[in-house]
Formats: sequence, C-alpha cells, structure tokens
Amino acid sequence: MQSIELELQVMLPHKNTELGMKVRRAQERLADIRGIGTSRKVRVVVDAENKLIDVYVPGLDSDTTDAIIAAYRAALVDQQPKVAEATSELMADPQFETVSAFVQESSNAPESTWTEEDDDRYFEERNRRGWRS
Repeated sequence: MQSIELELQVMLPHKNTELGMKVRRAQERLADIRGIGTSRKVRVVVDAENKLIDVYVPGLDSDTTDAIIAAYRAALVDQQPKVAEATSELMADPQFETVSAFVQESSNAPESTWTEEDDDRYFEERNRRGWRS
C-alpha cells in the first residue's frame, strides 16, 4: 500500500513542471541514501526504500552474509502475492482503477513542449479576455 502512495506522489507531477523537476531531483538524491544501523557487533545497511543492502557480522564469512541478504530478498518475493491479495479489493475498485490508469497514462505520455512562458501567455490572455468559454 505504501508503494502505491509513493508511486502516485512521484508519478503525478508532469516531468516538465517545476514540481516534476523537484520530484526527479529528490528521486536522484534518494537513490544515493544509505542508512547504517549497528547493534552490538552487527551492522546492516539499507537503502531509502528500506531494502537490505548489506549485512556485517564479525566472524561470518561473506558467503553467509550473502545468504542472509538472499533470504531477505526471497522473503520480499514471498510477501508480494500476499500484499496483492490483501489489496485486491482496493485494486478492483473503479475509482482506484481510474487513478491507476491516469498515473499509467501520465508516465507514458511524451514530454510536453509547453513551457512556463506558455503558461504565462495563456493566463495573461484569459485575464485580459475573461474566463468564460
């Protein structure tokens, strides 16, 4: 569910808008973030999406820590169909389908050539002529 909300927040702003550019810059910065947690002698590293990137436990070889990460990833794969089942009612709702279709269409749309100057001209003209059709 959280990923659905994030997807909507990230995909709705158009790529050419100031907000869209801010979203892209934030995504780029988020991609580089790593959180490091330690407890006793154990250290783990996660990315901005809270996915496990690395595990360090003194005395364990890299094969064992790689196996821990692989098991974690397998757990994520195992949970996906369970999440899909738990959210199936929401996903089947026509209102949600409409939002999903809009998000999908927005993400596949070619980049607009409409500029901020075009916006300014449009609003100046509407203010001058009036807002009635």
